Amino acid sequence: DEVRHFLPFTPGVYLWYTYKFVFFTTGYQFYINDTLYWEEEKGMAALSAGGDWIILLGDESKIEACDVYCDDIAVRVEE
Repeated sequence: DEVRHFLPFTPGVYLWYTYKFVFFTTGYQFYINDTLYWEEEKGMAALSAGGDWIILLGDESKIEACDVYCDDIAVRVEE
């Protein structure tokens, strides 16, 4: 069961951001620089069943001016 949801956020130019997703069996929370930006209840029961999660950082636009450059990306999973 796929869940696709775009979270609109326009980062500043040459600024660093920390993105954090916190998943629960009842939903998830999304933080930017430790500030809650979005939360949603989506029935995340699939978390306990395992599976693959893909989190894409970037712009869905194909316009060159909207391309994003991501540097120094670190992924940490905590249980």
